[in-house]
Order: sequence, then C-alpha cells, then structure tokens
Amino acid sequence: MTAKELLEFQLDDAGYQVQKGFDGLPDDVYEQKVSPEAMTPLDMLEHLTEAYMAVIAESKGEKYEWGSFKVEDRSPANLKSLWSDYRTRACAAVLDKGDAASLKSGHAYIVGHDYYHVGQICELRLKADPSFDAYSIYRH
Repeated sequence: MTAKELLEFQLDDAGYQVQKGFDGLPDDVYEQKVSPEAMTPLDMLEHLTEAYMAVIAESKGEKYEWGSFKVEDRSPANLKSLWSDYRTRACAAVLDKGDAASLKSGHAYIVGHDYYHVGQICELRLKADPSFDAYSIYRH
C-alpha cells in the first residue's frame, strides 16, 4: 500500500465517521455544547468546512485567510451540505495533486482534524442521548 492509497482509505474512513456522528442528531442538539469552552455541532461543521477551504486554496498555491468564512444560513441542513461539498472538493484536491505537501496537508487538515472532531460529536451525542451507540461510527 502506498502513502496515497493509505490516505485515500483514511479520508474515506474519517469522513464516514463524521457523517455517522451527525446522522440522526436531533436539530435541537446542533446548538448544544459538551462544555462552555467546546464548539456546538454547527460550529464544528462551519469550522471543518473552513479547514477544507484552506486545503483547496493551498493546493492551488494560494494563501487562505483563516477566519474569513462566515455563513448566514447556519441551519443544520445547509451546514451539512457545505461540509459535504467542500470536503469532497478538498479530498479531490489533495489526491489529484498527489505530491508530498498535498498528501501531508490532507492528512493534517482533513484526516486528523476530522477524527479529532468525531470524538467531540460522539461525546455530545452521548450527553444528549445516553443510549447512542458510539461504536456505530465504525464500519463493521
């Protein structure tokens, strides 16, 4: 297995886990936090989308201005749609370019970042619904 093939697997797996974490999340939970310092699920979706936008810009040799992404329609449906669209584009950008810098960027800003937020999503799910099966994010 090459580094690129491993990254392809991880990109798919991390995206699957984030998606499963959000699947079935009640709308009223999208504005809740696990702790006062934590992000809400809406904040996470916006934040992850911005990270993907940065990956896309960097893959084109552009500098991304962090904090510039603001969404007026912060509904769960809209933010999930933006998350999915930009994630798909960011994954394609790093894999299509395929050089070491792009693969490292994809690992850091997509794979590592997605996995980091998956744990937060699951913790919030468990807080909102203790019967949530945190193992449901994994493929069997």
